[in-house]
Amino acid sequence: MIEALLISFAFGALGGLIGSSIVIPILRLAE
Repeated sequence: MIEALLISFAFGALGGLIGSSIVIPILRLAE
């Protein structure tokens, strides 16, 4: 159970990094 929470947290953090790396350049272009 704890392992599942750690895995989901790791994927969430990874998804956040990927999402920010995609969104930030778009926001800079939108300026």
